[in-house]
Amino acid sequence: AEPPRFRTYVVNSVASDSPAAAVGVQEEDTIVAVDEKSTRMLTLRELRQLFTQPGERVLSIRRGSKTIRLRLRLQTAKH
Repeated sequence: AEPPRFRTYVVNSVASDSPAAAVGVQEEDTIVAVDEKSTRMLTLRELRQLFTQPGERVLSIRRGSKTIRLRLRLQTAKH
């Protein structure tokens, strides 16, 4: 078996009125885990899916030399 593809997800931008901005996610933060699951094991599609489902997510973010945990509350999109 081949090893999994290792992935790194860096925040490119944060919408000012988003749940991510409300909890302090910043540009250039690296998302290292969502709900204790390493993002290295997630495809971009899987990561996006986690962020489109309502509920609470616990993000582990690497910012410089520190790793911080942020609690993100997601709601159903308004149409």
